[in-house]
Amino acid sequence: MAATLTELWSRLMLPRETPAAQEAVDAAEALRRHLLERVRMQAAAAWLERQPQLGRDTFARGRPDALTAGRSSDLTDLLRACLVALQLPSDQVATVQAPRPRLWPASAAIRPRRRPVRHGNAVPNPARERSDKPTT
Repeated sequence: MAATLTELWSRLMLPRETPAAQEAVDAAEALRRHLLERVRMQAAAAWLERQPQLGRDTFARGRPDALTAGRSSDLTDLLRACLVALQLPSDQVATVQAPRPRLWPASAAIRPRRRPVRHGNAVPNPARERSDKPTT
């Protein structure tokens, strides 16, 4: 902006009879109109910003929101629509059988924990402790 104003100022310093000086006057007038329009737009924007806005300064009471699309839908409707869109043709569907997981009995899981600890102390067995104690 500074370079434009400096160039315009230097052209305005020319004698008024030259065509370049007349073009400079026209350019200066156009720039002045542009700056005035910009000031008016900034004033209008500031006025709009000062106005109360629904949802920020004032709130509607008791009225339901208007439907924009004319149809109420939720996430499940969206997911159902995606499933329809992503459904493969029957000739591209492959059947995959996952291997059955190896299951092992609980006694096999407990057995390693009943081995003696490094210092010779055995891991306590709650079932054995209960049977050793007399019941009262």
